[in-house]
Amino acid sequence: SSPWSVSQGQIFTTVLSISNASSGATANNVVPAVSVLAVPAFPIYLLSSPAPNNATLTAGQLAKFTWTYSVGGTGFLSFTYTATSIDAVSNNPANGGPLNRTVTVQAPAILQSSLSAPSAIASVGGKTTLFLSVSNTGGASALVFPNTLVESPGGDSSLFSVDPSSAVLAGGQNKTFTYVYNVLATGSVTFSGNAIGTDLHTNIPVSGGSTSVVIDFRNGAALSAAFLPGYPTLVST
Repeated sequence: SSPWSVSQGQIFTTVLSISNASSGATANNVVPAVSVLAVPAFPIYLLSSPAPNNATLTAGQLAKFTWTYSVGGTGFLSFTYTATSIDAVSNNPANGGPLNRTVTVQAPAILQSSLSAPSAIASVGGKTTLFLSVSNTGGASALVFPNTLVESPGGDSSLFSVDPSSAVLAGGQNKTFTYVYNVLATGSVTFSGNAIGTDLHTNIPVSGGSTSVVIDFRNGAALSAAFLPGYPTLVST
């Protein structure tokens, strides 16, 4: 077995399971083999091979052989597995395969962030909304979270809600996270932050560059009314 897709630079393993389906004969000197082709051509790094690289399998017995790789490009890997052995009864070759498997190699997840606000002005006692737009410009999918925004100077607002709380972005996809804040005091406030996440192939953390937006918190309009006494006016014609 092997993963269906990996990221460039990721260390991954492939496992070949070999079983002796005979009803009675033992398979001696079972030796696995694998060939790997990269399309288009890119570097393939074999980091480890099966140890030991052979086995003796009685009837019904199974053995697993593991290879560890990393790659230096993107595209496809074509694996071809075979196995050779000697029948302990007849002393004849008993071979298996070929077994083929194709693995997609993608560029790692890369996040980009952009923070914006529909209005640069908000009223004290009301709410203000910010949008964090996140795009995955890489190849591998990423689990993305809206990071906590930094407010400078602090204390002029409080977070009311963030939606959604997370999202899975495949390569080329984007998502907008909506932040709503309570406006508590007047002032010119800079909000800054980014998106954080995890490459779902490698489990390596990824993040977008920091981005910021400025909002002016002001006191809202205050209307007042007063009753003014009036006097009757005599009109003659």
